[in-house]
Amino acid sequence: LPAGHPQAGALDRAQLGALAFANPAARRDLEALLHPRIVAALQGALQDARHTGQQLALINAAILLEMGLQSLCDAVLVVWCDPASQRQRLQERDGLTAEAAEQRLASQWSNAQRLALAQLQLQTDRPLADMPTAVASLLDDLQERWPELA
Repeated sequence: LPAGHPQAGALDRAQLGALAFANPAARRDLEALLHPRIVAALQGALQDARHTGQQLALINAAILLEMGLQSLCDAVLVVWCDPASQRQRLQERDGLTAEAAEQRLASQWSNAQRLALAQLQLQTDRPLADMPTAVASLLDDLQERWPELA
């Protein structure tokens, strides 16, 4: 886009995702470029949180475990759903074809791999009416682990 355009310099996430998930070598190149910067930013944010006395910091990082960064955390919460629901949500949210959604899922760790490293979990492929109870149970688990957060 030409200079001055409101979206000039903006990242076209859809196009980048399509390229990266269709080409494993391109994805590895992208990860080699981005992951060190992501780790540095994450470590800086956590250090800032500690220095300001924050008792709780949440990291929303889809590939935290794949990057081996769980050691930065006191506990890992995995929010998950069954693969069929995950595929459908990807298609609806990002407007992906079934094939594109499957490429993305195939590039990620399985639920079993993530859950094996998690101390906490929240399953989201349940009726919406059941979610308040599930979240309340998760909060109880957090308060049991860290009573000072209550």
